[in-house]
Amino acid sequence: MSNRRAIVMFTIAMALLFMSCGVREEVIKKEPIEKGLDAQRLFFTAKERLERRNLSEALYYFKRYLDTNPKGKTLFETLYHISEIYREEGRPTESLKYLIRIESTFPYSSEIAEIQFKILETLDLLKRYDEIIWRGERWMEDHPNDPHLEDLALILSRAYRERENRIDAFRDIMKLIERIEDTYKRLKLSGYLDSLIETCSLEELSTMEVYAKGDILTHIIIRKAELLLAEKDYKEARKMALIAQQSGIPERWKKRFESIINALKENMRFESYTIGCLLPLSGRLSIYGREVLQGMELALEPFSKDRGPDIRLVIYDTEGEPEKASDGVKSLSKERDLLLIIGPLLSKNAIPASKEAQRLGIPIININQKDGVTDIGDKVFRNFLTPSLEISSLLRRCMFEYGFRRFAILYPQNGYGTYMMRIFQDMATQMGGLIKATISYDVNETDFTRIIKELVGLDTINDSWVKEMALRFKALEEEDTIFFLKENEPYPYVDFEAVFIPDIPRRVAMIAPQFPYNNIKDVVLLGTSLWQDEELLKIGAEYLQGAIFPSGFFPEKGEEKVEDFLKRYTENFNDRPGILASIGYDTISFIRHVIEKNPLINREDISEAFIKVDDYDGIYGRWKFNADGEVIRTPIILTIQGKSFVPLRD
Repeated sequence: MSNRRAIVMFTIAMALLFMSCGVREEVIKKEPIEKGLDAQRLFFTAKERLERRNLSEALYYFKRYLDTNPKGKTLFETLYHISEIYREEGRPTESLKYLIRIESTFPYSSEIAEIQFKILETLDLLKRYDEIIWRGERWMEDHPNDPHLEDLALILSRAYRERENRIDAFRDIMKLIERIEDTYKRLKLSGYLDSLIETCSLEELSTMEVYAKGDILTHIIIRKAELLLAEKDYKEARKMALIAQQSGIPERWKKRFESIINALKENMRFESYTIGCLLPLSGRLSIYGREVLQGMELALEPFSKDRGPDIRLVIYDTEGEPEKASDGVKSLSKERDLLLIIGPLLSKNAIPASKEAQRLGIPIININQKDGVTDIGDKVFRNFLTPSLEISSLLRRCMFEYGFRRFAILYPQNGYGTYMMRIFQDMATQMGGLIKATISYDVNETDFTRIIKELVGLDTINDSWVKEMALRFKALEEEDTIFFLKENEPYPYVDFEAVFIPDIPRRVAMIAPQFPYNNIKDVVLLGTSLWQDEELLKIGAEYLQGAIFPSGFFPEKGEEKVEDFLKRYTENFNDRPGILASIGYDTISFIRHVIEKNPLINREDISEAFIKVDDYDGIYGRWKFNADGEVIRTPIILTIQGKSFVPLRD
């Protein structure tokens, strides 16, 4: 019994001995490390524990190092590791303290952008949105090219959303989108802005417009239009719709835009537009007014409701009188839904009509050559070749392609002839040409022999030359002297290569034969667009072979749109179209094109829309209006071959 008891006691004693040894071993193992390590050993021990992912011991030794050496060389790294360990352990508040300590201790470190971004990430975890906003905005300005911009955008977007600070959110996210290269992140941020826009008021959206660009700007404008429609402010909603349309509607917004247009059409009643026309439809010039009108009517023929609103023409007969043109503008201004006025056709009517239209705020498209008419104001346009455009095109072909440098001018003593003479003279001189002779004639002149002789100097030398010859050969019989004179009379002195004649076909046909009759050969006759008249071919083609002149329209076969125009015009009016018909047709077609691009256009907007359109292809090529209201297009240069007008080929 005693032996058994002794054994038990011995066993207990041994167990206690082993237990006491185990505890003592742990204390012995740890105590020397805590007390014996210097600062450097503490730091490396902490790093070693961190590498082994023993985070609690690493944290212990980093903090021990920090306590023993608060200003050591590895302070930055120590603080950073402590903050990271706390973050990994899910203790963001403690992590933030050490990040802020790094920021305040090392404000000029090359790693400061990274540290400050870590602070923003930690604040995001803590949902401290106000701090995120002020820190994020400052960080974005201080580090505009940092790769973390993309992630900052997402952090900021959350903060703004929580604080409902929409305008600042929009501004800063737009800035970030412009700097971010990653397409996915750009799309993600754009999606955030799209969502933001849908929650904003009109006032907020108006402020955001200042910062917006591209598709996001279009979205803002579309959203404003929707809100304005909801408030039944149709006029302002229409303005927004027009702005959106001009900037281009992205595919994703097209259905919403169409809904806006349909709502506006329903509420603003844009069933039709009225176009007023000032044309001479009675009197001796009515034939020209009717040709313009026929071209206009032909252009309206295919314009059906499924392509847009109807266009209604209202015609006012000016009878060719200036006072009638001005009265016509006043009368047309009272028409319902008047969009604009086309005309007048006559130059003498242009100024009074255009002044009245400008005064009333009605856009007017002149179809005449009156000098300075578009200077009247921003509502005044012209779709007609100006004299300057005609002559500059003519001279460019003559001088730069054919090498002509010396010119003569024969012109009628009227306003048109004098004006064209001056333009030709000025432009030829500016382009390096020489004007060798300038002769005018009365518009009632029918015998042009003297004029042609004066042009080449024959009228001044004949009398004196005959007298001189008679004195030299007075021994000869009179008939011999006459015979001698006929055989040897002075040859004309032609020191020019081309003659410019700005006159109507009838007088040109009388002048042209005088050149060969007076032995003036190898001279090219130049004209204006007035020459494009079948009458000229009938009575003067024989003497005008190779003549050159500009034109605004030539119905040359080959192009589909020209063929269609010629065919339909001939079928409808049993006649071939001239330049006036083409101008009427193309003017209406251009207006249709503008309306189709801007379905809610009105009188106030159309002048600006005219100037912006640069993609219209008419039957005589692409043309547009410049900022001054003048048409910009290249005239066709024609010549005469046989009994036909043909384009002058390059």
